[in-house]
Amino acid sequence: MHRWIWAAVVVAISLAAAGCGSSGGTATHARPSSDQLTGFAASSKAWDAHHREDKTLAPGAAYDPETSLIRSAQDDQRGVDRYYGVEPQDGRVTVYSMRFPPGTDIGRAQRSLLRTEFPSDARIAWAKRRTTCSQMYVQSAAVARATGGGAIVEFSSGRAGDRYDPRDVWSATLIGLGSSAARSLGC
Repeated sequence: MHRWIWAAVVVAISLAAAGCGSSGGTATHARPSSDQLTGFAASSKAWDAHHREDKTLAPGAAYDPETSLIRSAQDDQRGVDRYYGVEPQDGRVTVYSMRFPPGTDIGRAQRSLLRTEFPSDARIAWAKRRTTCSQMYVQSAAVARATGGGAIVEFSSGRAGDRYDPRDVWSATLIGLGSSAARSLGC
């Protein structure tokens, strides 16, 4: 399914499933609060403070331009951003895609994503390889406090994101969603 259609379907499902998630436990002094999030589930203000907007594209849609993400001479020098398709929901950034450098394998992509997009209490609840992507569900008490759920993450390869090569992951799409709704999604 085309990435933007898939994202629209998941956003609709997530709105319908609001309240289906659980907090996953109680907070301790070591766990970050939801107002300390700077990646997934960050407030729009916190996101903007920690990311550099690409002013050559639509306002608020793409962040952190990086030439190291260019994969071929066909890539436009502008608009090659680490983060794109950024869509805040209810004042929090819970829908976006991110690019990986060429040759990023799935293990490195997962570790990088957990380290840069989620607080330290995040964990992979489940992961599944599908025909045209790989998916995982990430849970975090801080994210659950901010959004009421976790995040479904879809890894894909290729310019259109319509295939999957575990040795060369091009991008990941992150969407806030309760775990029961996330399990039923395909690529």
